[in-house]
Amino acid sequence: MAKNNKSKKSSIYNKIGKNTTNLAVNSVPVIEKGVSTVYGTLATGFDIGLEGAKNVAKGVNKYTKYNKSKKNSSKRRNKKTRRTNRR
Repeated sequence: MAKNNKSKKSSIYNKIGKNTTNLAVNSVPVIEKGVSTVYGTLATGFDIGLEGAKNVAKGVNKYTKYNKSKKNSSKRRNKKTRRTNRR
């Protein structure tokens, strides 16, 4: 009886493993699309290699720099308007 229970448990775990791998394989195109849209690069799967990783990192860096500079410029504008409003 105990042997049958173990085999049932192992079959359940195998199904769970297969489901997660299927899910991962199916979600790869979505990840590629998201990465390429946001950072302007095309990532192929999870393993994009050294060159791909460098390009993605470059895109991320450029994107964050742009956002930070945009944020700072709006802060500067707000400071100017605050000063004029106080006087």
